[in-house]
Amino acid sequence: MTMRAPDRDHNGALTLKLAPDTARALADKGEIPGDDAAALLRAAETALERFPGYVRVQGFEVLAPDRMQDAFTALSSLFGRLIEQDREGTVIRRVEDRGTKIGEGARARYADSRFGGSLHTDGAERAQPVPARFALMCVRQAPVGGELNVVHVSQLEPRLTAAARHRLREPFHFDRRGDQDPGQDPTAHKAILFDAGGTTGVTYLREYVEKGHAHPHAPALTTADRDALDALDAALDADDIRLTIRMDTGEAAVFDNLRLLHGRTTFEDDPARPRLPLRTWIQPERGHDSAGHGARCAG
Repeated sequence: MTMRAPDRDHNGALTLKLAPDTARALADKGEIPGDDAAALLRAAETALERFPGYVRVQGFEVLAPDRMQDAFTALSSLFGRLIEQDREGTVIRRVEDRGTKIGEGARARYADSRFGGSLHTDGAERAQPVPARFALMCVRQAPVGGELNVVHVSQLEPRLTAAARHRLREPFHFDRRGDQDPGQDPTAHKAILFDAGGTTGVTYLREYVEKGHAHPHAPALTTADRDALDALDAALDADDIRLTIRMDTGEAAVFDNLRLLHGRTTFEDDPARPRLPLRTWIQPERGHDSAGHGARCAG
């Protein structure tokens, strides 16, 4: 049996439950065997385009941590092309506490700290196109904290005034976190809200905008700029549109990075078993079809 019957989590997100042999096959061969695999992956692709904007995949706890990474790499590849996350060419990033604060120094990123808040999208430091999707694999969870908070842009946008929406659709400067090529500007100049296939997309991390506009070549943020950013942050803080996810060891999830903002709660590590999610950034191939070459399902 390839998978148990799909389920929905407490937020209504599609949840796929892999049988142990399927998790092992994904790690060993990079394939999901079975006649039902293509249909389930099609369902996952469809679910990603709808609220709440993520899909969970469970069942990897039967694997050792290094094999979890192999299976996670293969799973991520089913949803598109894996892209580099920094100038060093990192494709699988370890999201762990490196003793920094969010946006500290020239290169530290959200993923390098244990602190929470600051709902954002991945790749906010990049020029467009930003990663369309990202995925996480929970190798080890923190004993305290580390839950994900997510807000879908469809719930967020109606809470913004017309003036705020207008300003957020005009460009801001985002700090590149040192990933620019030699001779390039150290900021990415782009709008926070933008068109994404007929719906509203979003790219955001407040700290990167603040640092972007502190560069000598960038104008200082105006009162209107800060009003729009404050309105966005206030809407993101609303409890009634925020969803919470706690991923368990051996669980993966794929997220719509164009429409879903996320952040975690501050966590406290167990020094013997520190929290360790793995992360990929995914760009769907043009014409990507989970029933065809993209799914690499084995019959």
